[in-house]
Amino acid sequence: MLLTYLKPNSPTWVFVLASIAWMAGWLYTFKRAKHKSGFFLALFLPIAFIWSVLHIAFVQNWIVSVVADKFSKGLKAKVYINHIDYSFFDKLDLKGLLIEDQHQDTLLYAGNAKVNITDWFFLKTKATLKYISLTDAQVNMHRTDSVWNYQFLIDYFASPKTNKSTKEGIQFDIKILQLQNVHFNQIDKWAGKNMIVSVKKLDLFADDISLSKKLISLNTLTLDGPEFTQYDFEGNRDKLHIKKDTTYPEAKTTAYQWNNAGWVFTIKNIHLTNGVFNNEKQTDRLPYAGSFDGVHMRWRNINGDFKNLHFERDTLTTDGNLATTERCGFELKKLSAKIKFTPEIMEFKNLSLVTNKSRLGNYYAMHYKSFGKDMGDFIHSIVLEGHFVNSVLNTDDLAFFAPDVKGWKRIFELQGLAKGSVDNISTKKMLIKSGNSFIDGDIDLRGLPDIENTFIDLRANNLQTNFADITTIIPSLKNVTQPNLAKLGNINYKGNFTGFLNDFVAFGTINTNLGVVTGDVNLKLPGNRSPIYLGKISTAGFKLGQFLNVPDVGTIVFNGKLNGTGFTKKDVKANFDGN
Repeated sequence: MLLTYLKPNSPTWVFVLASIAWMAGWLYTFKRAKHKSGFFLALFLPIAFIWSVLHIAFVQNWIVSVVADKFSKGLKAKVYINHIDYSFFDKLDLKGLLIEDQHQDTLLYAGNAKVNITDWFFLKTKATLKYISLTDAQVNMHRTDSVWNYQFLIDYFASPKTNKSTKEGIQFDIKILQLQNVHFNQIDKWAGKNMIVSVKKLDLFADDISLSKKLISLNTLTLDGPEFTQYDFEGNRDKLHIKKDTTYPEAKTTAYQWNNAGWVFTIKNIHLTNGVFNNEKQTDRLPYAGSFDGVHMRWRNINGDFKNLHFERDTLTTDGNLATTERCGFELKKLSAKIKFTPEIMEFKNLSLVTNKSRLGNYYAMHYKSFGKDMGDFIHSIVLEGHFVNSVLNTDDLAFFAPDVKGWKRIFELQGLAKGSVDNISTKKMLIKSGNSFIDGDIDLRGLPDIENTFIDLRANNLQTNFADITTIIPSLKNVTQPNLAKLGNINYKGNFTGFLNDFVAFGTINTNLGVVTGDVNLKLPGNRSPIYLGKISTAGFKLGQFLNVPDVGTIVFNGKLNGTGFTKKDVKANFDGN
């Protein structure tokens, strides 16, 4: 009994001394004994009897029921175990564990739990949990005020620390963990945040797990049917206009947002199948139909493989290959990249992104201040950065995120650099091709996806287009009959374009089927009113009559200033000052 009483962290010399004392005592008794065989029987028969009795299932379950009943009375909550099979001192098979909260709601239920641990673990400073299996388990945590339903457990097991020794107790190292049909539910009606995490099947094979070193190193993690759901809504705390208590540790300003405790996670291989990720916020409207809704994100059929995952401080890195589908219908067939995820950036290097109709590469990043909050305001708050190489973007895919382009039905080939939010984006050394049109230059766009009210600052090394391509992007130009824009044919432009589509300044040279014009002109197209133009133009020959649908006017040669309104015979009022 003396040896089993010694604590695992006792000094080695104490254990040796106790062993010597134990052996000396029994040797003395043995020498004094008249019947040696009787001595051995007296020594081993009680031990064998106790050992055998403790291995009887009925006895084990009776002991557990007594212990569970004691806990139930102490906790004032039901604690029940249906069946237990315990092999001293290395195996445990438990069925039907139930712990209720003090309102008689289920706090924890485990259908079946198995543990295989190092032999005589309590005599060692480090024990290996060789195998842990948990099946049909559910944890339900909830609160409607500031107190969680599990607080009574914390209060019961909390005790003041009287020993300030720095020596550690038993350290556990897990090797194999298997979960099946496990659900974790956190319903927080006080703060207004519900979180549900579940998995159909999980297989984990670990290299090293050290709680004292805050290190988790896994060899393989396989997940089948994992689901993560978070729902934010107005909680009782906000309804009562109670400020969050900043004295709580969770509210203090810390060095890191995600990992202030300093944990380090490494996983060599992760295999994920049939995953689900939901992130929703309470709104007064239904989710947008057929388009991405940042406050109602629902990703399903998530399948992927990740290698060399590393999480330290606030940074997660991995080599990933992922496929998924969003509620709106957007399908991500393949996302392969070196991924970096922090509280400020989601980055994809060596990117290969394939959707139903698009292909993008080779670098993409999203910058944000708050991932959850800014995703709900994707167009304005997320700063995008892309380095495009041999990329193809179909506006049918883009329309999921910018519905205004749904009618474009265009395919764009992209090459160059882009950075900014959707409504304020800049491109450098960008080459964009679509149909018979292309742009080679730098572009700043402020106001997308509303193209009619987007301010454009274009520095074009070369721009080529035609009337058919332009009207696909700007349908309102189809209503312009004067001048006859279709007569321009193929349009080539070199220079600058600054302003809106209906009010801009163009400075450069335009080459059309009607002639070549060099100018610095401000043109306003105010809807149903006559166009207004002002500036300088120069042409060695431009077929103005065909452009204005006026047969009496032929080709003009002009170099000077132009100021006027209207293009038809009825409303034209123009002043020319030049040759």
